[in-house]
Amino acid sequence: TLSGISPDTGPSKTDGITSSTIPVLSGKGEALGTAIVYRDGSEVGRTTIDAGGVWSLAIARSGLADGTYELTARVQDISGSISNSSSPLTVVIDTVAQIPAITDWRTDTNIIGDKVTSDNKPGLSGTAEANSRVQILRNGSVVATVDADTKGAWKYDTSSSLTSGTYSFTARMTDPAGNVSDLSSALV
Repeated sequence: TLSGISPDTGPSKTDGITSSTIPVLSGKGEALGTAIVYRDGSEVGRTTIDAGGVWSLAIARSGLADGTYELTARVQDISGSISNSSSPLTVVIDTVAQIPAITDWRTDTNIIGDKVTSDNKPGLSGTAEANSRVQILRNGSVVATVDADTKGAWKYDTSSSLTSGTYSFTARMTDPAGNVSDLSSALV
């Protein structure tokens, strides 16, 4: 059976999401047998199962591209019999965080589009990777963290009144694999 990958950098640590391009798959099987590992149906390696029935194997010799892979394993016991394939484990490799965007702000009360408002609690909205965490920065300091939804949309409403002045808002996100983006373009 497959136990999981390491490192699993996704939110649950058991979701098969990683920022590593050479994750290590682990599993259990008959002691002193051989684990045969497959990635998308092709064998990628074999390793000896230890006396405690545990094994591990890197699923690539060189870095894998970002994408989704299906891993399975079979066990060959010491007499040479080979088991059926394990249930598949889906692994997502994600090494790059997209830069989020601030796509709209509320409420433009002067000339529409001039980014001037009399609203002292303006709101922002934007896009990021689906299910990511988005930090909102005002004048370079983090003021809030919000979650992007399953389509990547996020929204932030200023919680306390701002004094009159000029403010620069930017966003930075951490994707489900743990990658941190660069800052978005500023909304001034």
